[in-house]
Amino acid sequence: MQPALAAFLICLVLGLMVVGWRARARAIDARARAGLEALARGSAVELAIPTRRCRQPKCWGLGRQHGGTIPDFQKVATDLLATRPGLASLELQPGGVVSDIVPRPANARAIGFNVLNHPAYRPGASTTLKKPQAHW
Repeated sequence: MQPALAAFLICLVLGLMVVGWRARARAIDARARAGLEALARGSAVELAIPTRRCRQPKCWGLGRQHGGTIPDFQKVATDLLATRPGLASLELQPGGVVSDIVPRPANARAIGFNVLNHPAYRPGASTTLKKPQAHW
């Protein structure tokens, strides 16, 4: 009886190790695919907003004219979102701090968030600030 019990326990432990190893491999693969998907979607968003030839007359110049703020940002951003179906929201971030966001009801908790102080968002925000059109 004892050899059978020992064999059963060995098989059980080996089976659990294989299951754990496969679950870990799948999680690593899922993370890699999610990262690639995020890169693809980020590129799509970047392509959706041409910064040099913006069809919205107010979209980029307003921030420069008003020192980083846009007095009618809610209207401008709502109009821009209507013409860009790939975008979920637009933020106004003078100095890296979210001061306004559209649509506001779904994203109000983001107001006051500083992207330059967050380790996940800092690299992208810093890269954006280095682009000439980003300096308002």
